[in-house]
Amino acid sequence: MNRRLVPSLGVFWLRIFLPQATSLKDRRRIVRSLIDKTRRQNVSVADVGPLGSHTEACLLFAVAGSSIESASRFIDSLERQICRLEEQAFFEIRESRREVEVYGDFSD
Repeated sequence: MNRRLVPSLGVFWLRIFLPQATSLKDRRRIVRSLIDKTRRQNVSVADVGPLGSHTEACLLFAVAGSSIESASRFIDSLERQICRLEEQAFFEIRESRREVEVYGDFSD
């Protein structure tokens, strides 16, 4: 079998504004809810700051795929889900960035 595997890593960075958060406790609640809803897609996610701000959060999502196309589709799906959540949740997307890169090349 001549199947080519091209492991790829997709990263999606998101900066959100939390207009209704009046404390760090509110921030944690809103961010935790968003993280829980996106983890259902089997994505790794980390809250990367900023420390001490209750009205802003930066989240970093990471996915792995067997090709650039699969990792990119996964990031597309994640981005659509977050945009839908923005419409019904307590946050506003201020900025987002995405990258999908080949991690290695393995052949069977």
